[in-house]
Amino acid sequence: MTFKLDKGRRITDFFQGIELTWRYVCYEMEKKGNRNDPQVVEKRYFELRFKKKYRDIVLNSYLPFVSKSAEMIESETRVLKIHTLANSHYSCKFKWESIKLEHPSTFETLALDTELKNMIMEDLNRFLRRKEFYKRVGRPWKRGYLLYGPPGTGKSSLDAAMANYLKFDIYDLQLENIKTDSELRKLLLDIENKSILVIEDIDCTVNLPDRPRVSASGHKRSGKERQAFRVLASNYLGIEGEHWLFGDIKELLETTKVTPAQVAEELMKNEDSDIALEGFFSFLKHRKTEESELENEASKKIENKEHKEPNIEHKCLKEESIPCKSNI
Repeated sequence: MTFKLDKGRRITDFFQGIELTWRYVCYEMEKKGNRNDPQVVEKRYFELRFKKKYRDIVLNSYLPFVSKSAEMIESETRVLKIHTLANSHYSCKFKWESIKLEHPSTFETLALDTELKNMIMEDLNRFLRRKEFYKRVGRPWKRGYLLYGPPGTGKSSLDAAMANYLKFDIYDLQLENIKTDSELRKLLLDIENKSILVIEDIDCTVNLPDRPRVSASGHKRSGKERQAFRVLASNYLGIEGEHWLFGDIKELLETTKVTPAQVAEELMKNEDSDIALEGFFSFLKHRKTEESELENEASKKIENKEHKEPNIEHKCLKEESIPCKSNI
């Protein structure tokens, strides 16, 4: 269904008992340029009229409501697309080409554990409503999921269900097609907002000729990072002052390998500060247990090696001490 507004058309709206009048303004004007070939352009906009005493309500409540409603309508009527890589006709470089996404998968039809399905949907809803939160704490508005399993286990169906639920396009990226970092960067920059980037077989080996080799190094804990936890708890959870879990968390931070990025990711998992800190505390205990198990396993290997070495040396000495028979 398509609607058309005539020039000067007025529409009256009501919000919290306030009467507001919209007027569609449309007129033509001559564009400055070549005098011998003047160009006429059409200007179109909406004019909103209301009483001055309602200014704060209109600016702080009504206009955000109109903007959000427009986004919802646009999202509901949006035609979803799936974008794949294709060779350019004019060069050997890749570019995105799209077709209509017609995958029927939804969370209602997805064969997935109900509890896990609800957890994913709640995580997606929390991500959508926290766009301003991401901006406030200085993080890019994005969310990542790692899906693993053999072919046919439903990874692509889950991708499509997420796209249909969020009303986001899908960009399907095959890493083996990318040869350079600059080419990958160009493709990523061409991705539109409110999209899902699916990277297939991310665990495969990708050798980019111009990618420098960087040696990995262990993460070192420092007092500054432990102090940074207070700042992160304040920024992400709004906690000012003390919390009953701070002491236990700081003790684990003293002996557990964890980066500030990992801390921030854990604190973002729930909007309730108590639940978020309890989850982070459990995360630290789990990491501590894993590190202890790895250290014990490494110690056992060293002990076994030390026990074996003296036996070998003793055997050699014994062999050397055997007297040789002489024919003299």
